Amino acid sequence: MKEYLEKVHGIITPSPRTAFRGAFSTGLIAAEDAEVLLDAVSARNTTSHIYQESIAEEITRRLPLFFEKMKQIATQLSF
Repeated sequence: MKEYLEKVHGIITPSPRTAFRGAFSTGLIAAEDAEVLLDAVSARNTTSHIYQESIAEEITRRLPLFFEKMKQIATQLSF
């Protein structure tokens, strides 16, 4: 996604968050997809700074959604 955005649209994406926003702004992914991916990034950032079991359990419950969405987008982007 990052390479595609840079080569095709000239969008530099130094972070996953900017890559997902760029993918949405160019129509590469839908708003719902961007929202799930941005939520995954926020969840990852949360786990690296907060060590509470309840938060870890909540994020663990959302992992299947993150995985399925990423798998769906990867399949969609396989040109």
